[in-house]
Amino acid sequence: MKLTDDEARILNGEEGEIKALALSYLVKLGNAFDGEEMVDIIYAHMSSGSALREGEIDYLEELASKGAKVVVPTSSEVIPVDLRNPEAISAPPDLVKEHMRLLGIQRRMGIASTYTCVPFTQGYVPPAGSYIASMETAAIIYFNSVLGAKTNRCGYFVLYAALTGKYPKIGYLLDENRKGTHVVSVQADLRSPTDYGAVGFYVGSIVGSGVPVFTGINQPRQEELMQLGAALATSGSVSMYHIPGVTPEAPTIEGAFNGNKRQGTIPVTEKEIRRTLEQLHTAKDPAVDFVFLGCPQYTVEQIRHVAGLLEGRRVHENTALWIGTNRMAFAMAERMGYYDVIRKAGGVLICDTCPMLSFLRLDALEKRGISGPMFRTMLTDSPKQAKYAHTVIGCEIIVDRVGRCVEAAIGGKWEG
Repeated sequence: MKLTDDEARILNGEEGEIKALALSYLVKLGNAFDGEEMVDIIYAHMSSGSALREGEIDYLEELASKGAKVVVPTSSEVIPVDLRNPEAISAPPDLVKEHMRLLGIQRRMGIASTYTCVPFTQGYVPPAGSYIASMETAAIIYFNSVLGAKTNRCGYFVLYAALTGKYPKIGYLLDENRKGTHVVSVQADLRSPTDYGAVGFYVGSIVGSGVPVFTGINQPRQEELMQLGAALATSGSVSMYHIPGVTPEAPTIEGAFNGNKRQGTIPVTEKEIRRTLEQLHTAKDPAVDFVFLGCPQYTVEQIRHVAGLLEGRRVHENTALWIGTNRMAFAMAERMGYYDVIRKAGGVLICDTCPMLSFLRLDALEKRGISGPMFRTMLTDSPKQAKYAHTVIGCEIIVDRVGRCVEAAIGGKWEG
C-alpha cells in the first residue's frame, strides 16, 4: 500500500507503539485485498469485548494500560448481560462483574459504552459519503444503505481503525463495489417490520453477497428498514442494498446500478413472505415460554406500541417477555411511562444485551456446567433472531408479527 508521510510516521512508531501496531494490522489487511491507500475515517462502531470469549477483555485492558485511546468517536456493540438491571434477567454475577470491569476500560480508552446493535438511533449518524469502520451486520447495512456512509464488515479490525483513524480503501469503500446487482420486485403489502424482515431473509438467501435494488417499497419507516437490512445480512452476506429515493446514492434505479449489468429480477409476493416465516418455524408445540422482541433493538416508538398492547394486562406466569432496547431509548421510555406499563404487566425492558450473544448461549451454559437450553420455545418478531436463536441458544422457534407475539406472552400460547 502507498502510505502518506503521516501514515509512515505512525507505522514507524513516532506516535507510540499502540498506533504503530494498529496501523500495521490495517496495512496487512489492505495488502491482502489489494488496497492502494488508506482513508481517514470519522467514526467507528466496535465489538465491546465479551467475557464469554476468552482473553478479549484482558486484551483491551492491556491496551488501556499502555495508554491506548481511540482518535475518532467510537460506539460499542452489545454485551452478554444487562448492566442496568442484571437481576431482572438472572444474569450471572461473575459475568456482570467482568463487564463492569470492561466499562471502566472503555472509559479509559474513550470508547462510548453504548452496547447497541443500532448506534445510529443513539446519535451516531455519519453523513453520506463519509468513511467509517463498523462491525455488527444490522449497523453495517444501515450505514451503507440508508445513511450512505461507507463501511465494510470490518470485524475486529474496527478496534485498530478507531485507534488510528485509518482504514484501507477496499470493499464497500470503493464506489464500484456499491453498485446494484439484482432487481427485487416487491409485489406484496408490507404491513409490519416482520414482513420487511421476511422479505430481507428471502432475498438474502438468493443474492448472497450481492447488492439488491428494491422496487415496490414506498415510504418505509426506520424500524422497517432496520429489519429489512438485518435479515438480508443474516440469510446472506449482504452489506448494502438500494431503495431508489431512500439510499442517498441511488435516486433512481439507473443510478443504483450505475452502469452495472443486472443479474436478474427476484419477485417477492405474499407467498414468499409466508413461506419464509414457515421455514423459520421449528416449534411443534404452540406453548411459548419465551417471547423476545427487539432484534434489532427497539426504538422508542416500538416500545410505545408494545406498552399500549400490554397496558392493564398481565404476562402469563409460564412465559418470559423480554423487550430489547438501548440505554437512550430506555431513558425516554422510562420518562414517558412506557417502562412502568411493561414492568407492571410482567415484562422486562432490557438494555445492553441480546439473547444470541448473552449468557443464554448453549456454549456459555456448558462452560458453567448447566444443561441448556434455558427456554424451550422462543416466539419473536425478528427473522434474524429466529435464525440465530435456534442454533445458538437451542430454542424451538416461532416468528410472527408483534401483535400476536404480545398476545402469546399474555396467553402463554401462540394462536397463529
